[in-house]
Amino acid sequence: MSKFNFNKNSGNYDNIQNNNKKGMLSNLKPAQKMLFVVALVFVLMLVAFSGFVAFNKKVKNEETKGIAEENVSEELLKNKTYEGLELKDIEVESTSSLTHLMANITNTVDNEFPAGMVDIVFLDASGKEMGRVPTYIDTVAPKGEIRIDTVIDKNYKNAHTFKVEAKK
Repeated sequence: MSKFNFNKNSGNYDNIQNNNKKGMLSNLKPAQKMLFVVALVFVLMLVAFSGFVAFNKKVKNEETKGIAEENVSEELLKNKTYEGLELKDIEVESTSSLTHLMANITNTVDNEFPAGMVDIVFLDASGKEMGRVPTYIDTVAPKGEIRIDTVIDKNYKNAHTFKVEAKK
């Protein structure tokens, strides 16, 4: 007779069948089960985080593409002056929902510029006023510098130029 007993009634066969029915986790010690669960949670979090990063990168690329495609007049971006203040490094950027006009403002005189409201007046190529945006300029120390960031109407990014006037 052979060394192997393939009889279903053998006790060894029943033990193997019962162990297979219990599942893989039942054969693990409690510490191994905890390690398995922690590893599984870590892998799921890693997959979720990767998806989140990929989604946000896509959204930012779309916004950046919108900024890069703008056709802004060079005259609009040239330095401007207003009552001893020099507006320079002028930028116009649009996102999917807002358009911003940003500029560094330097006080070129020896007197402090007091905080207050001004109007940014947008002009078309013929010098006709397209619209006004009230803007707050903070106190600027003598020879000091600040930065403004003003939300403007999307249509104003197509203006030829702008000027700054005292608030009416």
